[in-house]
Amino acid sequence: GAGLDREDLEAALAEEEARTLALVGVDVGHFDVPLPRPPARAPRFGTSAKAALERTLRIAAGRGDRRLEPGHLLLALLDDGGGRVPRVLDVAGADVVALRDAAAASL
Repeated sequence: GAGLDREDLEAALAEEEARTLALVGVDVGHFDVPLPRPPARAPRFGTSAKAALERTLRIAAGRGDRRLEPGHLLLALLDDGGGRVPRVLDVAGADVVALRDAAAASL
C-alpha cells in the first residue's frame, strides 16, 4: 500500500532475506545476527549495482534524455525482474505498477 516508511521497507527486506534463506534450509531464527555496522570506507559498487546503473543509462538514452534523474534509476530498479527491490516492494505490499507509472511520469 501507500505510505511506506523506512521501517516498513526494513521489515520487508528482513522478511525477504528470511524467505530466501528458508528456500535453502536456513532458519534465521536460529542465529544471533549482529546489527550492521557502517562501513569504514566508501563502499564499492557490486555487480548488481553496476547492472542497475547500466540499465539506468539505457533507460535515459532510450528516452532521449540527456541527464540521469532519480526516476531513471527507480525504473531500472523496478524493471529488474529477479532483483531484490521488486521482491522487497512486493513483500511490503507496495503497488509496483503505480510506482513505475509515477517514476515514468516524473521524467
